Amino acid sequence: MGEACQAKWKYLRDMYRRQRKEQKERKGGSEGGTKRPWKYIGILSFLEPHVQDRETTSNYSKPQEEMTETAESLFNSIYESGGEGTAGESEVMISRLNQESLCQM
Repeated sequence: MGEACQAKWKYLRDMYRRQRKEQKERKGGSEGGTKRPWKYIGILSFLEPHVQDRETTSNYSKPQEEMTETAESLFNSIYESGGEGTAGESEVMISRLNQESLCQM
């Protein structure tokens, strides 16, 4: 019985937090849609001082930015050589770029 009560309370807290977040992110006017507010949001409003949005962090690097920098240096080296490299040299450079981007993931 106690576990069921704890699970229900956790569900209600999580739903309150989600619904509160949705309300904050919802656009006004006709873009906001016509979604009705959750029926328990008013009743659970006493949780407001205890519910805080946390800033999220990630350990995932941003390979797109790094790949862009690598691609720019690759294109600059091709441009500096006058673009007169052979097709084989271009393939080697592209292969190196792909390997570097895979290693960063």
